[in-house]
This record gives sequence, structure tokens and C-alpha cells, in this order.
Amino acid sequence: MNKMLAASALAMAASGAFAQEIAQSDSDWFTAGQDRVQAELAKQPNTNAAKNVILFVADGQGVATNYMIRLWSGQQEGGYGDEYVQPQEAFPHLALVKTYNINAQTPDSAPTAGAMNTGVKQRFNLINLGEDAIHGDCATEADNRLTLFSELMSEAGKSVGAVSTARLTHATPAAVYAKTANRNWEYEVPADCAGSKDIATQMIDAMEAGTLDVALGGGARGFAPADVATPNGGTGPPGRSP
Repeated sequence: MNKMLAASALAMAASGAFAQEIAQSDSDWFTAGQDRVQAELAKQPNTNAAKNVILFVADGQGVATNYMIRLWSGQQEGGYGDEYVQPQEAFPHLALVKTYNINAQTPDSAPTAGAMNTGVKQRFNLINLGEDAIHGDCATEADNRLTLFSELMSEAGKSVGAVSTARLTHATPAAVYAKTANRNWEYEVPADCAGSKDIATQMIDAMEAGTLDVALGGGARGFAPADVATPNGGTGPPGRSP
């Protein structure tokens, strides 16, 4: 894919300002690049309003991980892997998004998911709080709560859902609806955080407010009273009241 894009750039230059003979003009890579350029130029902009928006998050899918998957998938089909094109790499419109954290080079899934849901960078271990919020300091929550994509969509009359293969209070799905100074406050907050709510409670509040219409995932124990059995054989967390 990278070789093809490099060839595309050269092919674009060759088809424009440069009229001289290109020694590699008969190369399959070069002609493929020319074809790619023409296909891109032929695209018409999509000016329609989107009916639905689906944000599909595969945790850990950075550039390096994506490249490793490309190699593995291609080799499973008998090739070297470099030349393999994954389905998502063949979408007609693509972009790379940086979701790194404000204060960490190795990002955490809480603020990275938060960046996807708010459009701004966030601090390590926080969810949907602005840059002045401090991890574990609930006093910094009130003045730093960010506006969520789900809130904007609800105000526009759209339905919003969160579906996860993990528990719904886990950082990535929680970023759809929660705002907290600690991603680990899933079922309770410290005793001195009277103005804060745990993530499970925030999910219920979001559903009651109509900000979240559908929630499918694991983590039933986070919503059950203490010692009450859940479908998976667990019980509600200690201290959880009915």
C-alpha cells in the first residue's frame, strides 16, 4: 500500500508538469499509481447529510499494530504481507487521527476514546475532562467537563447507542457518556467526592436524560446492589446500595 501511494505521487507529477520520458513508466507499480490518481480525481464529493454515524473502535489500532495485522493477513493468503490491503484501507475516504494524550506518549484508552467523542486531547486516566483537570482530583471535574458528541446528537433529535464487547463502564464505551477524573471510578467514587458520580451511575443518568438510548455490553455487576447475584454468576460491588 505504501509503495503504491509513493508511486501514485510520482505518477501525479509525471502526468502533470513533467513531459520527459520516465524510465519506470512501464512498471506495474507506476501504472497502478497512475490508475489510483485518476480514480481519486474522478471522485465526486459527497454533499449529502449522513443518516447514521458509527464510530467503530478497535482498541490499540495504531499505525504499527495496523501494519502488523496487514502483514499477518497477507501471509495467511500466501503473500509477503506488505502488499496486502485490509478492507478498511480500501474505503473510498480515509484519514489518520492522532488521539495521543496530553501528558503521555503511550496513550491510555480513556482519554483517547474521550478525544474521539469530544474532538480534544485529554489527560491520562481521565475521561472527557479538559486539560486543566487532574487525575484523581474530583474537585477539578466541575469546571472541566466537556461537551460530548452524544449530547450534541441528542440535542439534534438523534438516537445514541453504545455497544461494547467489554463492560459498559470500561473506559472506551464510558467515553460515550461519562465525565470523570478517574477511569477506575466505575462503581464508586471516594467518600470526599460528594459532587462526583461513578461511571455506572452516569450511564443510568444519561439514559434517563435521553443522551444514551441503547447500551449493550458486559459489566452487569456494576449496576447491581451489593451481594446481589448477576447473570454471569458475579455479584454487585461492595458498598453499592439498591
